[in-house]
Amino acid sequence: GRETISGSDLKTIREATGMRIEELYELTRIGQAKLRAIEEDTFNELPPEVYLRNFLKLYAEIFHLNPEKVIKGYLKHMAASTQPPPAGKP
Repeated sequence: GRETISGSDLKTIREATGMRIEELYELTRIGQAKLRAIEEDTFNELPPEVYLRNFLKLYAEIFHLNPEKVIKGYLKHMAASTQPPPAGKP
């Protein structure tokens, strides 16, 4: 299957449970701006990877997801999305 997990995948999961960003913040104490950056794939606003991994782990645990899968999937998605496009011919 698809191994990457995007921010919109996470957002879909959160919305499916009816949880608001504010509630997620109350549970995780991850700032709402950071939570939004994760869900919107705003990679330049994300914290250093060590913190990001922890955020994703908390996110996964709240929604009963496999933390390892979420962390790996998101980092993979991030790497694929931030790779410079192959140079075209001038």
